[in-house]
Amino acid sequence: MTLEIDGLQAVSGIYPMFHSKCAVDNGGCRNGTICLLSPRDRSGRICKQIVT
Repeated sequence: MTLEIDGLQAVSGIYPMFHSKCAVDNGGCRNGTICLLSPRDRSGRICKQIVT
């Protein structure tokens, strides 16, 4: 396996605070799902089934 790096980008050490509804307890989603931010949904997040 070979990894290629397309480029590097500098990131400031100072960044605005952002709280994700998915950050704590998988956003309240059930086991077997993942919490994703969704500005279109009234709750601001959606739970998607994990398919393997």
